[in-house]
Formats: sequence, structure tokens, C-alpha cells
Amino acid sequence: MSTNRQQFEDRLRTLRADYAATLPGKLAHLADLWREAFERGAAGALAAFIQQCHALAGSGSTFGFPAITNRSRELEQLLRPMAEAGTPLDPAINARVTALLEDLARACEGGDAESGAEGARSTPPSIPSSVDLLGDDGPLHDELHAQLAQFQYRVTRFTAPEALLDAIGRRVPAVVVVDRDLPQVRETLDSLVETIHARSFGQSQVLVLGSEDSFALRLEAARANVQAWVTKPPDMGRMVDTIDRLATPAPSEPYRVMIVDDDADTRSFIRFVLEQRGMRVFTVSHVDELLDNMREFGPELVLTDLYMPTCTGLELARVIRQHDEYLGIPIVYLSSETDIHKQVMALSEGADDFLTKPIAPHKLVSRIASRIQRYRGLSALLAHDGLTGLLNHTTFKERLQHEALRADRQDSFFSYVMLDIDDFKQVNDTRGHATGDRVIRNLARLLSRRLRRSDLIGRYGGEEFAIVLPDTTIEDALRLLDGLREDFAALCHRDDTGGEFHVSFSAGVAQYPDFADIRQVHAAADAALYRAKQEGRNRVLARRSTDSV
Repeated sequence: MSTNRQQFEDRLRTLRADYAATLPGKLAHLADLWREAFERGAAGALAAFIQQCHALAGSGSTFGFPAITNRSRELEQLLRPMAEAGTPLDPAINARVTALLEDLARACEGGDAESGAEGARSTPPSIPSSVDLLGDDGPLHDELHAQLAQFQYRVTRFTAPEALLDAIGRRVPAVVVVDRDLPQVRETLDSLVETIHARSFGQSQVLVLGSEDSFALRLEAARANVQAWVTKPPDMGRMVDTIDRLATPAPSEPYRVMIVDDDADTRSFIRFVLEQRGMRVFTVSHVDELLDNMREFGPELVLTDLYMPTCTGLELARVIRQHDEYLGIPIVYLSSETDIHKQVMALSEGADDFLTKPIAPHKLVSRIASRIQRYRGLSALLAHDGLTGLLNHTTFKERLQHEALRADRQDSFFSYVMLDIDDFKQVNDTRGHATGDRVIRNLARLLSRRLRRSDLIGRYGGEEFAIVLPDTTIEDALRLLDGLREDFAALCHRDDTGGEFHVSFSAGVAQYPDFADIRQVHAAADAALYRAKQEGRNRVLARRSTDSV
């Protein structure tokens, strides 16, 4: 058993033991509430009793006590409709409740089911920017290798499936490109792809390259769990785009989940499960603190119970949706409510999903991750340029302002770059706008792969780009941009007729806070860019505050 799995299971056993230790006190309190509700007719005690049953119904099976869940759910389903309708409690109801409470007490003696958590399994080390290429070592693969190397991919080539599979057993490439025309592959594609996925633990993405194209072949590939298909002869730019998409690593920023639940046991367990999967979790027990907590934590999903003492999940969703900045944030109910009509009603109030307690940890993680992925995707569409995937003009200017404020607070600096593709109008006029778009995408890809995650890259307009390099001197920025300029000029582009050509760019650099504000630093970088164009293009120049106008 791996160390990670052992630690995970040890922690689960501790949580289960802690939960079991609290059960006698919880059930004693439940009995007290029932006596007060039945004998004294206290409506508040009845509401608290139902709420406590709801919490136990959700947490029992989670911690390995399915009988606790079943009896608590029976109590809640018996009494909640009566409380909502104001129906008096009679001796028959008292007898039924007392019997269920006795069943609960017996259930405290021990659970008879596992919590359903799944531990991690050991996998070979992964290599995010690596591509394995299985083919015949011909000119096509030579060109693909050269193109991928330009974008900092580490390419390993194989001519035999056995050698490829042996290598994947020792390290995991981000993408495996399989040439279906290879004789050893044509008849065994299904089993080959299955073995690739098995040996990489599902981490490697598979792209199939083939000279034929038909629905039947693509269906065969889809059934083999192939992630992409490219027909020969490929457009190298588009193929590299596809490999880029497949090789995109998991988000560097952990998912941020806010849990709103009055039950401490449930909060503790869910927090543990999500944090084990690398998520950041903030728990809220008092809903009146919710909005302040949301502003501070910035959740990407709110996970809440449907029934809580001070407000319902429906009411909570309405409050959240009253704020424009939270209109798109996913709200997911996690509740022991099994009435489908109530679940549908809850979803109609602005929530995105309804999960029923108990839920296996891996399913909870999967549902939450998929919702946040979609949320991030939609947010990215609003903030990023559709052609390049870089920050759009508006978002870049907002981030630039934030970076200037950060530099002021921390007494820091950054280099600001304006960059423009040389003679781009000629590319569009002679080779077509579709080719021009591919040139823009190629430059965007080069910038994205070669710059740091902390750098800001935006498409400022047309063929013009803007870059912020935090904590980078103007001298370092000049060296970096000059290297990028040389690499971009060496890239081979193709038009729709197969014609090959090369393109260069020019750039201007200025440094903040050498100039008083972002308007001035932008103007300085733009002036340096203009001078680079005037002096012959294909160069990077700087504008310093000491330079004469």
C-alpha cells in the first residue's frame, strides 16, 4: 500500500472514531429534544429535532454507520411534513419516534460499512511537456518533431509499439502521437491505446495520425478512447494547436470550494476529502457571515445543505444570486433530502446540482471538479481572446492596473512590452486571412509556452500584443524578448497552398515605475516599438525615462 493511501485511510479511521465517540451525546440530546417537543408541545424543539435528524441522515453512512442514516431519515421524513402542516403530535407518533430512537441507540454500537473513500494509487512520474511519437521515422515525423521542439516540447520517437509501452511504464508523457499507418498499429489500435491508458494511469492523451479518414475509422478511434484524430497530410500549425490543447496541464491554482453546513461532522469530512484532492476549502457554519467570507475567499463553488437552522439552502441561493459578481458561481446542494420534487424545486431556485447524502468521496470530488472546470471555462471565455486564448484587451488593462498597484505596495517593478508582427498586412493580402490567423496563433503559443505563469500576456488588438513581466529589469526583458524574436523568426509557417514562409516581430520595452503611471509606461513602450519599426523591423528596443524625447 502506498504511503499516501495509508495516510488517507489512517485519517479516515480517526475521523470515524471521533464521529462514533460523539454519537451517544448526539442521541441523548435528540431524546431530550423529542421529550420537550412531545410532552411540552415546543415547536422550537421539534424544529431542532428534525434538523438534528437531517444532519445525522447525511453523516451516518459517510462515517460507516448506514443504520444511523436510515433511522434518522425515517424520523425526518415522518416529522418534517407534520411540522410544515402544523399537525399535532399524537401517542401513535410518539411510539413510532421512540422505537426509531431506540434503533438509533443500537446503531451506535458500530458501523457495518466502509466510508467509500478511495485512496491514491502510485503512478509513474509524469512529464507535462513531453510527447511520445510512434511512427516510421519519415519526413513527416521529422517535421513534427522540429515544430514541437520550437515550442519547448521534449519529443521521444519510437518505431515499435513495444518500446513505446516500455517507456510509458517508466514515465508518463503528456501526449502520445500514434501513426495508424504503421503496420504494427493498424490492426491493434484498440488494444494499443488501452495499454497506453493503463500504463499511464489515464494521464497520457492519445492523438492518432492517419492517411485515411472516415466515420468508421473515427468511431473505431473513439471507442478506443482516442482523444484526437488528425488526417494526413496535417496542417502542422493546427496539429500543434491540438497537441497544445491535449497537453495543457491541470489548473495550477487549486479549486476553491466553500462549504456551508451547520453540521460540524459533515463539514469536517467533506473538507478532508476535498483537501486530499488538492482543493482549497473554506467552511461556514453561520450563514450571516457568508457574504463577507465569499468576498475574502473568492470561492469557485458553494456547497450547501438544503436544510439549516437559520435559513434554507433555497434562501441562501437567492441571497447569493442577488449579487451580480456571484451570478455565475456554481451552487451545489449536498443533502439527505430524497424527495425528487423538492430536489427539482431547489434546483429551480438558481442552484446547479443536487447531490444526495451519503455520497462516495470520489463521486463528490468528480462532480465538484466538473462544475468548477465549467465555471473556469466560462470565465475564461469572457476574459480571453477567442483566437489566441490570451487575455483580451479589456482584461489585460484591468490586470495591468492590478500589477501596478501590487508593484506600488511592494516597492517592486515590472517591464512592459508592446509587440507587433512585422509586415502582417502583406501576409493577409498575399496568403489570406486564415493564414494570418494561424501566424497570430503561432506567436501566441510561443509566448505562452516560453513566458512564466506570473507574466501577463494579452492580445492588444489585431497583430499587436502586450506583455507584463513582473520583477524583471529592462535589461533582462530585452534579452528575453530578443531570444523569442529569433525563435519566432525561425518558425516555418504554411499557407493554404502549402507554401512556406517566415515572419518576424518587433517589440518595445519600458519599465514601471520609471514612468509615473501605466499610461506613461504604455506610451513609452509603444514609442520604442515605433522606433524599432522605423529602424528596420525584426528588433527589440527599449525606452527609458532618461531618454530624450
